[in-house]
Amino acid sequence: PVVLVNGGTGLVKVVLLRFFRRAGFDVTPLNGGRPSHLDSSSLRVRGSHHIVQLLHRFRFPLHDHCRKNLQWQNSQVLLRFVLLQAFLTPLLLGLLVKLR
Repeated sequence: PVVLVNGGTGLVKVVLLRFFRRAGFDVTPLNGGRPSHLDSSSLRVRGSHHIVQLLHRFRFPLHDHCRKNLQWQNSQVLLRFVLLQAFLTPLLLGLLVKLR
């Protein structure tokens, strides 16, 4: 599950940003060299601004976000993700057996 979440979140971010761009929203980050305010004539644009900025706040894949923003070392990221995987795998296997 950790591998799927780690890789899948990056794919979800790309899909959401492309969706917003095709819908006509401004998907550039605040520090992208453009003004931070958006066109106030459209409520859709102002509402999406917060979602797009939230997507730009996090790095994907998640291990890269942990290394850069939380300033974890590579060994810390690896150990914590392995521990998380070791906890989640039996839990999910138990749920799978119970649901069958």
